[in-house]
Amino acid sequence: QVKRNATWEAHKMPKWPLIDAKELESYEWIGTGAADLKPLPERRAKVVIVGAGVAGLTAARELERAGRFEVIVLEARGRIGGRIDTLKLPETQDRDGRTIPECPVDLGASYIHGCEDTHPIYALSKELQVRCDPSSSAETYMDTCVWLNHETGRRIGKIRIAKAHQVMYAAAKKIMETALEKRNRGDKDFALSEVFQQAVEHGIKQKKVASFDELDRRILHCAAKRAWQICADFSKLSGLQEASWLDEEAEKTEAEEKTEAEAPGDEDPEVPKQEQVANGEAPLGHQAEGETEALGVAAPAVKEEDGGGEDDSKRRKRRKRSKKKQVTYHPTDRIVVDGYTDFLIDHLRAGTSYELRLNTVVQQINSLPGSCVVTTSDRKRFHADYVLVTLPVGVLKATSERSRINFSPDLSDRKQRAIQTFGMGSENKVVLQFDPQDVFWPTKAPYFISTDDRFRFLNLDYYGKPGLLVVHGQPPFSWNWGGLTDAELVRELRACLAKIFDLDHTPEPLFTHVTRWDTDDFSLGSYSYFSVNSTTDTVQDLASCEGLAKEKRVHFAGEACSVDGHQCVHGAYSTGLEAAQAIAARYREDGEDLGPPNHGYGAPADPVTSVLCSVCDEWKDVNVSAKEFGRISKTKNWACSAACVIRSETRGLELCAPCQAWKDIFLKKSEGLLEYGEAGRGVACDNDGKGEGVSFRVGDRVIAPDWAHGNIYQAKVVDVNEGAGVYRVHYDGYKSKDDKWFPASCLRDFEGEGCTCQYRRFFKKA
Repeated sequence: QVKRNATWEAHKMPKWPLIDAKELESYEWIGTGAADLKPLPERRAKVVIVGAGVAGLTAARELERAGRFEVIVLEARGRIGGRIDTLKLPETQDRDGRTIPECPVDLGASYIHGCEDTHPIYALSKELQVRCDPSSSAETYMDTCVWLNHETGRRIGKIRIAKAHQVMYAAAKKIMETALEKRNRGDKDFALSEVFQQAVEHGIKQKKVASFDELDRRILHCAAKRAWQICADFSKLSGLQEASWLDEEAEKTEAEEKTEAEAPGDEDPEVPKQEQVANGEAPLGHQAEGETEALGVAAPAVKEEDGGGEDDSKRRKRRKRSKKKQVTYHPTDRIVVDGYTDFLIDHLRAGTSYELRLNTVVQQINSLPGSCVVTTSDRKRFHADYVLVTLPVGVLKATSERSRINFSPDLSDRKQRAIQTFGMGSENKVVLQFDPQDVFWPTKAPYFISTDDRFRFLNLDYYGKPGLLVVHGQPPFSWNWGGLTDAELVRELRACLAKIFDLDHTPEPLFTHVTRWDTDDFSLGSYSYFSVNSTTDTVQDLASCEGLAKEKRVHFAGEACSVDGHQCVHGAYSTGLEAAQAIAARYREDGEDLGPPNHGYGAPADPVTSVLCSVCDEWKDVNVSAKEFGRISKTKNWACSAACVIRSETRGLELCAPCQAWKDIFLKKSEGLLEYGEAGRGVACDNDGKGEGVSFRVGDRVIAPDWAHGNIYQAKVVDVNEGAGVYRVHYDGYKSKDDKWFPASCLRDFEGEGCTCQYRRFFKKA
């Protein structure tokens, strides 16, 4: 406290009011020299968000909307968006002077996966009327992808493609069966590569494929890489997690592809190259009449090639094409045609006023009692009540000196194990812009893929961007692009395209751009994946809070923290939203912190602390041994409380009046509608079941409830608090330490009615 003494009087100092030191925090000085104080406005908690990707921007927007938080976002790059980065190719001209308009191309995320009405990003795109065209990012559907033999320059027929995919799906189911067997035996997780080849052989036998030659195997290998190994090697993928994912996809897709494969009119196992119409003026698989040359590129001569076990005479026969069966295509993936930045990133930033600092690299996060301190590479310190870290798993692995963050105290063992176990993959892109007159690939399909498993191709010409081709690189080649420079990589890619389309060389591109997400210090990969020994618990551990033991003020978010949306933009969006809500829920209006979440997003994946109640469908903390928890977790109809047990047991039963009265008492107690207390304390209670003015005296025999076990027992009244209206009872056969206080409404006369129904729970011990 501030003292007033004679010295102050002698110097005519103002007499300052006595203010407690803690209370002083709620005041501010006003005036010039006068000792006037006025209360501060409601204190706003400060939140520092590390990273301005989708998760960070979503959380910042949500916290600012809550109105109780001061938000500052620190971003290491000179731009926002994280792994969303839209390149805008400037307006240019073709060789004839015609204008090629400005064109946006996403260098990172470009798809919305799993589009349904409840999908947050898809719903937002519809609300903002953003162009999101159907696509097939899995590139296995017959109608959306052209398959080419990179060694011969010939298109591969749909019969071959469907056959390879059906074998692949059968292999996926076999891998799933193997995974379940291993898990039931208690075996450890396994790499997908350990069982893949054996599963393929099983798939060939199961599908009774008469001929499955080397070309078929190459097709299957490329399809499997696209399905599983999109960003990581087979040897690193979790067999259990990846198999279960593709097993679901197989159920949805196999029937459709089988129908397509059985459609008449596509007899050749491999279609000659001449039947690809380079300028797209005829459907793929049909040659336009009189069409002999691509625009600026001469069409190659037809090559004769072994079609997989058939002799030349059979392969050359052409049956009359009958009307093709129509296959309904239901795309669940869409491409953001005009770029994610203008759509999502600008939307998340619009209308906000929080502080955003670019080119600010965080190096240290310290957790202190009641606060956190974030230190940057330029030695600036930011004090905060909470910190939200939205960095990619690749950065959290701390392999780069430039982007490494030190945590004090150290991250928990579970968090560090999750970070090191969960995978971070590599998928890179090369953007090739050609003169629209030089297009040499089929433009009537959005994708084409070849038996060269290093690349797959997105045809943006199909989406109204003339002359634009985006090449996706697949691992292991995509890791640092095989050690090639950008120029060397473009040359290698053009040589590959020339071979695929049987050209002497490809036209000179107007513009090229190469991404290297795996060597970018602030991403160190494209997106996460389930590596060997990683589970959904690993994802929950990545999302759990860190810091001092009881406070844990450091939160985490990002696509890797999402069980249902890892690898995807909506995963980053939803975790940013959930992390912001978790922070808002723990901070009360009076400034008190309620602590980290015990359930839901941000809570640790600790199975020995919570169990799902089968009656109320809520997670409940249980303080039991690991052995007892194992017994509880195997109980299908576990109930969290006596009230839930009673609810479960009495479903569909017609109870007698006494049993119904006791049931009502237990349910009211569980819902907080019936309170009881200790001697000397006022208790708010109703008088249900006793009538006005009914009371008990010391020595009366009664029947009293046992809240913990849902039973009733004979007891005796041993004390009365008339002012509070409560009675202390002693259960027969129990020690005095077990005595309980109850309101009158919770007690019944000993000589009352007994049970006359089939439900004997209450009266079997009374």
